[in-house]
Amino acid sequence: MTFNDTTTQDGLIQSCEFWTGKGNAQISGDSVALAEFTRLINVNYNKVVTMILASMDEWDFDDINNADAGFIKTYNTTSGTQTITLPASDKILKIKRAEITYDGTNWVRLAPIDINEYGGTSDTATIAANFSQSTPYYDVHGNYVYLYPIPTASVTGGLKLWITREVDAFTVSDTTQAPGIDKPFHDMIAVGASLDYAFAHGLASTNGLAAKFVDYENRIKQYYGSRQEDRAIVMKPSDVFYE
Repeated sequence: MTFNDTTTQDGLIQSCEFWTGKGNAQISGDSVALAEFTRLINVNYNKVVTMILASMDEWDFDDINNADAGFIKTYNTTSGTQTITLPASDKILKIKRAEITYDGTNWVRLAPIDINEYGGTSDTATIAANFSQSTPYYDVHGNYVYLYPIPTASVTGGLKLWITREVDAFTVSDTTQAPGIDKPFHDMIAVGASLDYAFAHGLASTNGLAAKFVDYENRIKQYYGSRQEDRAIVMKPSDVFYE
């Protein structure tokens, strides 16, 4: 389902015209209404993606409109500098994995840590004494990554992150671009946008749209939670050792 298709009537905008009862061209042919529904569609697009992220299995989600492998980001490390700034333009939602090279050749995986798990002080000498480059850690605070230990050499692209990134949002001028989620759930975005509009304007269709959206929500969580079927899940007892 594309964003806006006035020829085949098979677009998100046309679906919103149907679900709200506004009728043919009453959104696509009205610049004010088109801008309003573009916003509502983007709001619900992100809402649907958060449902996917909360339920997905090992098959990680990425907006298929992103043609590059931008889910892997690299950042320069600087000798004596503990923090790495994550630019807002990278649109990072989650960090899945982190690796670092302290010498520009050998890579090692970083383990996540929270500052409250570290009992020492944050001065350079104490960090150097308590952490090893062979078993490094990282802490994320806002758009900053803190490295433990602190780099002792500057390396171009020395930090590598596997991320989940934001979706490519729609604009009022879009026509053929489709949502970057699997096609069976495209109309869920239009239903959500129509529900928000109906609720805000006191339309009688609110209850029916709400039930439809909840049905979509249940199915999308089940679907994205079982996409990767090429792995047999086996439950095994764990050993407990008592001293």
